[in-house]
Amino acid sequence: MKKLSAKHLILAVIILLSILGGIIDIYATANGPWGYNDPVEYIATAHNLNAGQGLGYVQGHGGFSPIRIHPPFYSLVLAAIGLFKANLIVASRWLNIIAFVACIFMAGWIFYRYSRAPAQGIIASALLLAFPNMLWMFSSAYSEPLFILLILSGG
Repeated sequence: MKKLSAKHLILAVIILLSILGGIIDIYATANGPWGYNDPVEYIATAHNLNAGQGLGYVQGHGGFSPIRIHPPFYSLVLAAIGLFKANLIVASRWLNIIAFVACIFMAGWIFYRYSRAPAQGIIASALLLAFPNMLWMFSSAYSEPLFILLILSGG
């Protein structure tokens, strides 16, 4: 039987912390992601884009309003998922859960791979998992989780 090295054990702990983060986020969003005005605009814009109406949303008085304040990338990602006839609220939930798992893993991976002390990867992953505002943001339907994922991916 082959013996596992310390680096393999560290990587396994980082992966387990990432999976634990996903399980916690699944539990936190069991009733759906939370959000206020912004997520409604993102999801409505994605729905309208899939319906062929363009990047915007229908306001209360019935007029179509193109998006002006928020960047369209999150809505475009949701619209791409919506092409497969997925519920956009559920898609937003799972997109942010996957982003949380990936962020925890990438934070650990960056320290594991590029540090002289690979065990710092465990600390980085554990800190992201333990920081309450991270779970709070990643259990929402806002665009910040995708932004944080893309920033860490760029690192």
